[in-house]
Amino acid sequence: MLVPLWLVAGAANGAANVFARLLIALRMPEAMRARAYASFGAAVQGGSMAGYLLGSALLTRASPRPLIAVAGAAGILVVLVFVPVVARALYGPERG
Repeated sequence: MLVPLWLVAGAANGAANVFARLLIALRMPEAMRARAYASFGAAVQGGSMAGYLLGSALLTRASPRPLIAVAGAAGILVVLVFVPVVARALYGPERG
């Protein structure tokens, strides 16, 4: 059951990375693009390192299944919290 979910999540992650880089390319002035790509890359790599550190610390105290469930629920919660913010940014306050 988890393998298809991991595959879908991996594909969505790849799409999100392409979309983020496309937004940087389209919205940043050419002179600032390299700095924006570097900042984006640093944030992604820093988040990964922090996740590995936190995950390894948590695995010393809990089993993997509940940790994966909590991490997935936290991800869904973050998406739900930011949907109205993104909708307002895209469509304006009158429609979002």
